[in-house]
Amino acid sequence: MAEEISLEYSIYDYQYDPYYLVYKKAAEDGDVYLAVLIISNRQNTWVLQSIVEEEALEADLVEVSPDFLSQQLEQRGKALLYGVYFDTDKSIVKQESKPSMDAVAELLKTRKQLSLYVVGHTDDSGLLNHNTELSEQRAQAVVKQLVEKYNIESSRLIAVGVGPYAPESTNTSDKGKKLNRRVELVQRL
Repeated sequence: MAEEISLEYSIYDYQYDPYYLVYKKAAEDGDVYLAVLIISNRQNTWVLQSIVEEEALEADLVEVSPDFLSQQLEQRGKALLYGVYFDTDKSIVKQESKPSMDAVAELLKTRKQLSLYVVGHTDDSGLLNHNTELSEQRAQAVVKQLVEKYNIESSRLIAVGVGPYAPESTNTSDKGKKLNRRVELVQRL
């Protein structure tokens, strides 16, 4: 076992009784794992320690495609759409959102029977009523763009704003707040 996990192949356990301990600590930014291997004989003791820190995938590095969105809708009933951008406290869809908007439009054009709730979310910074209204306005802006620029039938899309009521993460860190500011596509029956 030691030979398999030793980075330098400098620890061997073929004649000694090894002790192998693994610990996990849950953390907001990703779990941390500590693995310790201890091997001892009468003359020597060897300790191999490994620390692995999970790191959350940066959401805006994920390329949004119609297939990816369709897969999320099939598996979860919703698709998280982090690639739709707005200026702070504004509800105008920014030009940088074009790749994600193109993907949503292509999904809707290939799946002609698909109807969606377009759900706007915010983090918990600021006033509750304002955040709820802002999330509604952002969802409406996405629907409006899909209808006007991509010729999607308006009857297939319903805009809803839920503000900070359904977070993906905590609001106690910038990373968490970033995950909470999003648009979701939820499949309608």
